[in-house]
Amino acid sequence: MHIDLQDTWGFFCMARLCSVRGRVEECRKWLQASESKDYLAKAAKSQISDFENVRRCPWFQAMLSK
Repeated sequence: MHIDLQDTWGFFCMARLCSVRGRVEECRKWLQASESKDYLAKAAKSQISDFENVRRCPWFQAMLSK
């Protein structure tokens, strides 16, 4: 799979996928890569629900509260 290193929306989508699959550390990595665009703060409820597996992680709570 090829991921464009400028595609921060793709990073956010990968973070959602990793969370759904239970890949917590991968989710964190992708979310950090997309942080510059603040997608998490702008996310719809349906997108936020994809992060159920990481919702209680302190790093996720910190990102969510920004």
